[in-house]
Amino acid sequence: MNKSQTLDKAKRSLEAEDIVIILVIIFGFLLSMAIFIFHWPIPPIMSAVLLGTALSALVYRFLGGIQANTSFTIGALKLSGTMAALIGCIYFINSALEKQTRMELTTLFDPPLPQWFSLEKSSGQPIEVRVGTLGTIPLPLESEIRSNYYRIRKMENQFLLFPKTQKDLPVGTLDQESLKQTLAELKLGSVVQHFIVTDRLAPATLNVELDPLPFKLTTQTYSQDYSRFTLFTPEGQRAYVGSIYRKQAEIIRIEDAFYLVAVVEVNHQNNNGGPYAKFALGEIMTQFDN
Repeated sequence: MNKSQTLDKAKRSLEAEDIVIILVIIFGFLLSMAIFIFHWPIPPIMSAVLLGTALSALVYRFLGGIQANTSFTIGALKLSGTMAALIGCIYFINSALEKQTRMELTTLFDPPLPQWFSLEKSSGQPIEVRVGTLGTIPLPLESEIRSNYYRIRKMENQFLLFPKTQKDLPVGTLDQESLKQTLAELKLGSVVQHFIVTDRLAPATLNVELDPLPFKLTTQTYSQDYSRFTLFTPEGQRAYVGSIYRKQAEIIRIEDAFYLVAVVEVNHQNNNGGPYAKFALGEIMTQFDN
């Protein structure tokens, strides 16, 4: 083999090596970018290997090469030369990617992750959720959910639990035995606060103010010794419809509060100014009230 043939062979070999290195660089950069852009569920270490290999190949071939005395140490393991550069790139890129993906997890959802937690459908039990390789949505703290406020609504033979601000989507069902036990433990106190006595009210008297109680009273028809009435919220929503026989009283529950409603004076005859009823209302304090 003459000298020119030897040079041609070396040139062809060098060109083949360059092609391999260029392909490694392109493949490493493009695939690692695709993983980031399309959020493929691949561990950060895989992106770090691709990107680290591409960077090492770029430096090795086109940016001055890698010195033989280059070293990288992890614990008792010490590497040198090209291997040190490769492992070093992978190590630092992987550390950076892990930090970035952990930061993304807190802003990945709308509403933001700190505002909510996950429940198992079948039991309503809070659960941890692993989000691909990005991290874990942790269990809520007891202090964060203890103060959650729920309402109870009876529908057919079930007692459904609803969040305070949600009236259409129940979050669970209350066991009837637990409900009976709770009601048995609930004791009404002897203190009635905000006790209000109205004037003599004729039938169909509208929107009588009961301040500081959060209601307005409207009387209905008086007949058969019953004084009928309706309580409305300040927004005009119907809160309670009832009737009281002669000068009796009843205890009613509206949401989570108990109220005493009584008729303290009554005359349903058309003499002496016509039929009237005088109502007395007050909130009854329970053992759970401060």
